[in-house]
Amino acid sequence: MMTRIHSIFALLILVLFSLSACQTDVKQKNSITVNRNPDLLPPMEIAIAPVLKDDPELVDMVQSSEKAINQFSDNIERLADDAKGLLGKKDGEQSLGDGLRVAKIMMSFVSNSSEITSTIKKFETYMETRKEQGEITDEQIEALDEVGKAFTDRMKQLGEKYEKIFDEQ
Repeated sequence: MMTRIHSIFALLILVLFSLSACQTDVKQKNSITVNRNPDLLPPMEIAIAPVLKDDPELVDMVQSSEKAINQFSDNIERLADDAKGLLGKKDGEQSLGDGLRVAKIMMSFVSNSSEITSTIKKFETYMETRKEQGEITDEQIEALDEVGKAFTDRMKQLGEKYEKIFDEQ
């Protein structure tokens, strides 16, 4: 009976955490530098190549990709920071609170990662459509490859920054 009560209580807490994780902070989405944690990697900037500057849609694509990459990077860093104390624990060593904390961290990560997923899909669809219609040049495609390189570079930076933390666990 007591186990059932604990399970119901844990489920209730999980639902409440899930609901709070799905809420977005408008200030954070509108300005990446407001109250920025100095421990996070600095926001990256993707230079807009001259061949793209005359096409407002391509400029917007690069700028929205830059914003999404920076938000995703910050999200990963917050996740790594929140998970520091949990990584080394085996299943038997985790308390109910640890389990709830892991669930909240994961829900928050998924919720906060929606912008990068949406941006990637939008970018891919846009590129496919423009290629099919012959409305994009090889030079523009090459310039847009910088977005992918920027994402790869940021993931490498994150890997290097947090490699020690994950190795210790």
